[in-house]
Amino acid sequence: LDQGVKVVFDHFALPDPKLGIDDPGFQSVLKLGTTRNVWVKISAPYRNGAAGEAFAKQAYPLLRNAYGVD
Repeated sequence: LDQGVKVVFDHFALPDPKLGIDDPGFQSVLKLGTTRNVWVKISAPYRNGAAGEAFAKQAYPLLRNAYGVD
């Protein structure tokens, strides 16, 4: 980001399924929303294992608030 590149995370940024939205990496992804140079693809929650659907329901509003709907 310091070099001006844009970054895209796919599949909700694939947090640790055991930690879900509490994954420190996922929390960092939320903070990156303010840069407006990062996007998160919110698709294929099943890629996050058996808990993927439940995670997606928790993560979507957080991502929407951090990144907007654009």
